[in-house]
Amino acid sequence: MRLVLSRLALAELDEILGFIRERSPLGARNVEARIRRAFDHIANHPEAAERVEQRPSVRRLPLARYPYVIYYEVGSDAVTSCAFSTVRGGSRGRICSPHERSDMRG
Repeated sequence: MRLVLSRLALAELDEILGFIRERSPLGARNVEARIRRAFDHIANHPEAAERVEQRPSVRRLPLARYPYVIYYEVGSDAVTSCAFSTVRGGSRGRICSPHERSDMRG
């Protein structure tokens, strides 16, 4: 299934990787590689992640070894990643609307 990132998710991803890159370029590459593997998993198995109790249309995928969670929705023809959050910071995510989406470029 095609994976689409919302503008919010793209901005948060840039922020996360920029923050890490300032402190550790290698660390940023490792986190980015893990996020790409998570995106591949979501695209191939979109129903595998747990549903968010308060928002059943939203699923959440924690990133193993890293304090981040990806929130996304499964549509009929695409998976939309709406937001990232940190485990320590709680969810900053919200449901994205179709005009906020941007195709994921690899």
